[in-house]
Amino acid sequence: MNQPSPLNLYRDWKRKRADVGCVFARYMALKPERFGQREAIVRGADPVTVARAVAARIATFVADPEVAAATLVLSEVDDLATVAKVALALGAEPEWTVRRTVLQDTPIGDVVAFNVVRNILVQGGGTCPSEALVLGPFRTFPKTRRAPVTALEMFVGAGPATQRDGKPTLKAHLADVMIDGLTPGVFDRMWERTRSERLRSLGGIDDPRAKAKVSFVISMAVATSIGCLP
Repeated sequence: MNQPSPLNLYRDWKRKRADVGCVFARYMALKPERFGQREAIVRGADPVTVARAVAARIATFVADPEVAAATLVLSEVDDLATVAKVALALGAEPEWTVRRTVLQDTPIGDVVAFNVVRNILVQGGGTCPSEALVLGPFRTFPKTRRAPVTALEMFVGAGPATQRDGKPTLKAHLADVMIDGLTPGVFDRMWERTRSERLRSLGGIDDPRAKAKVSFVISMAVATSIGCLP
């Protein structure tokens, strides 16, 4: 029997598993065309090669006004050390910034958190950083990020000039895809459901590893082994 492709495995996980936590991600996965979501597979396992391929694909998406959200499945990246090296290599690409901090007292102890962002356009002029999320089959990840394959998700459209609270947009994330596509009441209800379902998926613990500003985490041991402690 033929095995499902890495992309199909990831799609099924997002659409069918409540562990995902983010109601916006699950809803968008059911109706990708409505929200301008594009998917692609990035092959290879060499960190620099993968990072360049990711940067090139995202640059194409950012330049396309029809695209608002990107899903990239890194089909041959299957260990956290390589994920971290890809992120570090992305930090050397134009428009990308990668920061590392130590998160203390998470449910699995201290970890190194990566914040991976790419500059995108904002409606009305200017730019802002868009925060990427990395998901994958790693025990170090919180349950809401533990996908069957390694993937990167991010908002790549023109960010809204202001957020729901009327404040200027200083950073973008996936929920921004739906600010213009849903009524305020529906958006707010989905936001509250996301908060409650994420907390349920995490066993009632407000896990800092699952925060939007955290792209992914690695153990202190992995960080030490590849020399990327902050």
